[in-house]
Amino acid sequence: MLARLLLIGICLLMNTATASPTFTSEAELSDWTLSGLNADWQQTAEMGQFYSADGLLLPYAKLFSSEHRKSIIVVNGRTESLLKYQELARDLFNNGYNVYLYDHRGQGLAPRLLDNPHIGHVSHFDDYVQDLEQFVQQIVLQDPIDS
Repeated sequence: MLARLLLIGICLLMNTATASPTFTSEAELSDWTLSGLNADWQQTAEMGQFYSADGLLLPYAKLFSSEHRKSIIVVNGRTESLLKYQELARDLFNNGYNVYLYDHRGQGLAPRLLDNPHIGHVSHFDDYVQDLEQFVQQIVLQDPIDS
């Protein structure tokens, strides 16, 4: 189901972005070393933290330009980090989208909920839903986008 939604999102992106979207080619990606990726990410992405409804500080990244009129929130999967999506975020940003990403509680760069950092845990699935809502309210909707 998630793969199908991702595919639909990519198709919509290709149809609604610029006339000819620019994506990182395999050759460019091969030349784009990890240090190059990190340098580009550090120049383009703003890293920060926001508060969950129950007071956890969760990490986020955003790539924002006041010239962009469209935004995408990348919600990663369980056990993943927003850092996994640097290439995708870069490509979306280069195609005119503001991009917002965050790490789920207990995942990626976020604080762990148990003493053992290798065990993923969430008390209630609704915590994830509330975290996304807080992220949208505190971070995404705070950026001005002129129509």
